[in-house]
Amino acid sequence: MAFQEQDISFNDGDIRLAGTLLLPETPGPHPATVFIHGSGRAVRNDYRITAAHFADQGIAGLIYGKRGCGESDRDWLTMADMEHSFPLWAEDAAAGLYHLKSHPEIDPQKIGFWGLSQGGWIGLLAASKTPEAASVISASGPGVGGHEQMDFYIQNRLASDGCTREEIEHALTERKRTWDLVREIAVTGQGWTELKELVLQASQTNWVDLVPAFLVNDIDSLESNLRPFIEILAQDPDFRYDPVPALEGTTCPVLAIWGDADTVVPVEKSVAIYRESLDRGGNDDLTIRVFPDAGHGLRLGDGSMAPGYIEAMTDWLRARMGNKPTD
Repeated sequence: MAFQEQDISFNDGDIRLAGTLLLPETPGPHPATVFIHGSGRAVRNDYRITAAHFADQGIAGLIYGKRGCGESDRDWLTMADMEHSFPLWAEDAAAGLYHLKSHPEIDPQKIGFWGLSQGGWIGLLAASKTPEAASVISASGPGVGGHEQMDFYIQNRLASDGCTREEIEHALTERKRTWDLVREIAVTGQGWTELKELVLQASQTNWVDLVPAFLVNDIDSLESNLRPFIEILAQDPDFRYDPVPALEGTTCPVLAIWGDADTVVPVEKSVAIYRESLDRGGNDDLTIRVFPDAGHGLRLGDGSMAPGYIEAMTDWLRARMGNKPTD
C-alpha cells in the first residue's frame, strides 16, 4: 500500500489527543475520514488496517488514541471518560475534523466520520452536531439504545454458553435492578447495601464476566469506585442514551453496515430504526449493506473481514466525495 504518515495532535478544549494521519501519495487535497473507536480502551493503531486501505484508495484517515489511552490526555480510569461520555467523545471526533480542515493536504469540504460498534453511535452524534461533516459510516452501530443493546448481547451470549431461559431471564432482571439501584443512589443516596448484595451474588454466577471487573473484584470499595459515576447520574438520573435524535439530526450522507450474524447488535431492528429516523429528519441519502455470515465487526467465523466490506466503504466514499460518478 502506498501512503504517507504524519504524527499529529489536536485539542478538544484542554484535552490533547495524539494520533496519526495517513495520507495518499497522490497529489492533494484529499477527502478524509476521522476514525472513532468502539467501547473500551483504544489506541491510535486499532483501526490502522482500515485507514491504510482508505489511504491507498485516495482517502486520508485520521486515527487517534481515545482519552487516557496511548499518548492522549486524561485518566482512562475516570468514570467520566468511560461508557457514559458519548457527547465528550463526539466532541473529540469533531475536534479532529476541525483540525483536518486547516491541513494543506486535506479538502476542508470533504471530511467525514467512521465509527465501529459504539463508535457508530458516536459518529452519528458527532455528525448531527457538526454541519461541516461530509459523510458518516457506521459499521455494526446499534440503532437501539445502550440498555436494549446490552440485553440483546447478554441473551445471545448466555444462550451460547448453554444457560437456560430461566437463568437468562434472571441475569437480565438482576442487571436491570442493579442499574435501577445505581440511579436510586444517585437521587436519594440510599441503596448501597442492596447494591453490594446484588454485586456479590453476581460474582458467584456463571455470567460474572459480564459484570464490570472493577465492581466484582473489589466489593469493599464499591462505593468509592462508583462515586464518579454516581455524581454524573446525580445531574442526569434518567441518563439513557438514545441514538434516534442523532439519526434524525444527521443531514450528511450515511452508510450503515452490519453482518447478519451479529450477536451483539440487533441488526434487523437497527436497520428499521436507521431508515425511519433518517427519513423523519429529511435525509434521503442512506445506504444500507448487510453482509452474510459476518458477525460484530464485520468478521467471519475464521476472523477474516467479510468479502467486499472494505471495498463497499471506499467505493461509497469516492462516489460521494466526487472522485467518481455516484452509484
